[in-house]
Amino acid sequence: MNKCPEYRLRLFLSVDLVGSTAFKSNPNAGWVDRFKHFYREFPRIVDLVYRETKSCRNDNMELTSGPKLWKLVGDEILFCCRVQSLQHLSCATMAFLDALEQYGSIIDEDPDTSTLDVKGAGWVAVFPAENVSLKIEGSNIRSTKDGVDYLTKGFEAEADAKPAQFDFIGPAIDAGFRSSKNASADRFSSSVELAYLLADAANKNLFLRPFSYHGRSPLKGVHRNAPYPVISINSERDPLKRDLLARERVLTNDQEVAPLHLREFLQAYMELNGLELPKLKLKNDSPEEMPPSSYEKFRESWDVTSKGTKEQDDSISEAEKPASDAPNPAPLDDAIKRFAEHVSAQAKSFNTAEILERARIAQSTASLVARQIEAQRRALQVPIPVSKVKNSGKNDDSTTAKRTDKKDSD
Repeated sequence: MNKCPEYRLRLFLSVDLVGSTAFKSNPNAGWVDRFKHFYREFPRIVDLVYRETKSCRNDNMELTSGPKLWKLVGDEILFCCRVQSLQHLSCATMAFLDALEQYGSIIDEDPDTSTLDVKGAGWVAVFPAENVSLKIEGSNIRSTKDGVDYLTKGFEAEADAKPAQFDFIGPAIDAGFRSSKNASADRFSSSVELAYLLADAANKNLFLRPFSYHGRSPLKGVHRNAPYPVISINSERDPLKRDLLARERVLTNDQEVAPLHLREFLQAYMELNGLELPKLKLKNDSPEEMPPSSYEKFRESWDVTSKGTKEQDDSISEAEKPASDAPNPAPLDDAIKRFAEHVSAQAKSFNTAEILERARIAQSTASLVARQIEAQRRALQVPIPVSKVKNSGKNDDSTTAKRTDKKDSD
């Protein structure tokens, strides 16, 4: 039996090569091999770092639940994974940040790639309400399981396990891509919702990277073009550059943001702009959080749709049954016959007037019963032997009349 998909939060991560256009224009760079190396090695590093992260191993998480390759877009690699808790989200994000640092170091060590660098960004999106999963099968695109007219638990579970076979669309996906433009080699850009969750995790000592706030800037088409908070996590891997940036922040009064204050600010921003707060439990074995109202509305709609579809399917199945599966009309005929015989037997004990009145009532009752049975048989599409009922009534009248004549003559 198909079940309603649960509320779920997916993490999306992006890594992009900085300086790739200029690098490709250099005829001596051998850019094809360099890019093949990037596409092959970076996902491998992400997976390896995630599996080796101590916090992942200690939180009862499956080691295969880390970021999975979603798709390639030009010089950009996109990852996706369903996150189960704040601990899981923190682990996946920190593994990605470590992978950025490790691959950046590989680039730095190669003189031929010294003009290249990597930058990263991240965002989260809620499913199945607000955002939508689409399965790509060749030239076909499906939003539900094959053979089912509504979204199912199995369909979303497949998207969790195999994101490379799916595309994901919705307002949070659009906002995530838009906010990723704020990323740079020394700044991992975060969407509002992801920063809110990571700040909450940091306040609970689950996420250990510092945040920076860079004011607000509108993103085209996002939140009705309201100024959007620009938040980053320091991803500078060079110790000397990190030290320089720290000194510069002192001069510009651009200090690192306390996680508690950042979380409270982002919560106020989302409430002001009518955005639902994303929900995640603390750890994988913690009690589940109450889903937001958008999911409850989705579930109510899903219940109505699935019930209507089931009733329609049952009606079609009933109509397609062979005639042999229909109810046997014989018991109805027997009941009519026994009723007529009962009335005839009762008539023997009454005088003439009573007999005539009883016969009239019996005939009316038998006719009413016949009409009711006829209506039932039409609904069941069963042949209607009405004549048998009428004949039973006539025989009773005839018998009654003869017995009356005989009594009069006596």
